[in-house]
Amino acid sequence: GGALLGDRIRMQGHTLDPGVFFRSMATRGQLGGLAPTTHDAVSILDAAGFDIVVIETVGVGQGEVDISRTAHMSVVVVAPGAGDDVQAIKAGVMEIADVFVVNKSDRVGADCTVSEIEAMLTLGSPKPNSELPAVIKTSVLNGDGLDKLEVAISELVKRGGIDEARARARARARVEGILCRRIGTALAEATVLEEALDRIVSREVDPYTAAEKLAQNIFGSHR
Repeated sequence: GGALLGDRIRMQGHTLDPGVFFRSMATRGQLGGLAPTTHDAVSILDAAGFDIVVIETVGVGQGEVDISRTAHMSVVVVAPGAGDDVQAIKAGVMEIADVFVVNKSDRVGADCTVSEIEAMLTLGSPKPNSELPAVIKTSVLNGDGLDKLEVAISELVKRGGIDEARARARARARVEGILCRRIGTALAEATVLEEALDRIVSREVDPYTAAEKLAQNIFGSHR
């Protein structure tokens, strides 16, 4: 996901590395910033022995926080002067970040963006006994801050990476996602759905009653 073409052009040295594997995945319209099968792909790479798996989302906004239920840690990257990005953080991304990165720090406004993020962090409700996420300035152009980012990520890994609560949330989200896709497939293949839609359009039944009857057809009495 993300700026795929630009990333691959900048990372030509890694594309030929036998220890590096790239996989592009379309979201296929799914909200959340990830493809429906991203978690499965990560599990396969983990089983294949890859010690580090980096996931780049297509862009995270309000409600698009699936990455927090897939990755051991989340790094939120914003650029100076990107007001929309900061607004997205305010809209709900704040809670998923383990580290904030203000990239392109060689540009004007980097310090202001750092201050905005730090201010929002202090206004939040941190978990008991937890530290606020680090806010790090980086510049890929001149390499500034990259060593600090590496240290911050390494420290998170040393402290355990993922806690039990997040592991449980990941498992729950994965099971719910699989169930939703199975139910969606079952509905798409069922003639009763089309019949229900016809009755709704003709105003013979309201959507709530139709949905209740469809649920009974799918789940029976085991609801």
